[in-house]
This record gives sequence, structure tokens and C-alpha cells, in this order.
Amino acid sequence: MKSNWDEMSKRIEKQEILNNHLIEKMTHQKYKSKLEKIGNSEYIGILTCYLAATYLIINFTKIEEFIFQLLCIITILLLFTLPIISLKSLRGMKNISIHTAKYSETIKTFMHRKMKFYKLQRINMILAFLLLIILLPVLASIYGKDINSITNFWTIIVPVFIAFFASFSFITWRYYSKILKNLEKELRDL
Repeated sequence: MKSNWDEMSKRIEKQEILNNHLIEKMTHQKYKSKLEKIGNSEYIGILTCYLAATYLIINFTKIEEFIFQLLCIITILLLFTLPIISLKSLRGMKNISIHTAKYSETIKTFMHRKMKFYKLQRINMILAFLLLIILLPVLASIYGKDINSITNFWTIIVPVFIAFFASFSFITWRYYSKILKNLEKELRDL
């Protein structure tokens, strides 16, 4: 009877270990999957930045005034800097080890990296807004137009671009926040 009891206890312990391992594995897969949603959005943004930088480099010779050439160079530098910041923030979130760390360490690391992610995303938004403001005169210069001679440039075009940018930034921020809150909840539920 005692040997049967011991054997049953060992089986239950083994089953419990397997269940815990499966739960951790499923959580890890969900974690990576949700981060891939952010990653896919960031990769589209990175591709857009590189295509825009390529376009500006190809059309750099069309810009005649020195100030607009300088603005174009700053724009190109921003277009190469923004993806680096995005990749750095995403890499920090992806490198959290769920399997090897203790539960409390995992939560603490996640919270730290989440705050860093938000900080880098804020920097990215500020630089992207600066990029938007600089890009408009550069594009006008490439097309050989003076921004002051473009009808409704300051009254319609600039405000529409700013409204679009603000809306896009707000939607993106909410999307990323929702994903990160869900990830945090799943980690805490472990």
C-alpha cells in the first residue's frame, strides 16, 4: 500500500511539473506572438523610413538652396535614426527570459523594459514630429516650389499633416499599450 501511495505521489509530482512546464511554454509562445504584432508594425515603419531616405538621396541634386540641402541631410539622418530607436526598444522587450528567471525577476525585468520601451517610443514620436516639420519644406524644394507660394500651405496642408501625425501616433500608442498591458497581465497570472 505504501509503495502504491509513493508511486502515486511521484506520478502526481511529475504531472504537476509537466503541467507547469506546458503553461510556461504556452505563455512564452503567447508573449513572443504578441510582441511580433508590435514588431510587424515597426518593420513596416522601418521599411517606410528607408524608402523615404532612398527617395531623398536620389533627389538630393534637385535641391538648390543650401538651407534646404541641410534640412534634407537632417531628414535623411532622422530617417536612419528612427528605425534604430525602434529596433532597440523592441529588442529590449524581446530579450526578456521567461523560462530561466524567477517569477518576481521576470515581472521586475518586464516592468523596467516596458518603461524603457515607452521612453524610446516617446523619443521616436518627438523625432518623427520633427521629421514631419522638416520634411515638408524639403519635399517642396525637391518639386521646385517655394513653400510660401503654395496655396494654403500654412493654413491647410501643415495642420492636416499635424492632425494625421497626431492621430496616427495616438492610435499606435494605444495599440502598443494594449499589447503590453495584456502581456503584463499574462505574466502576472503565471
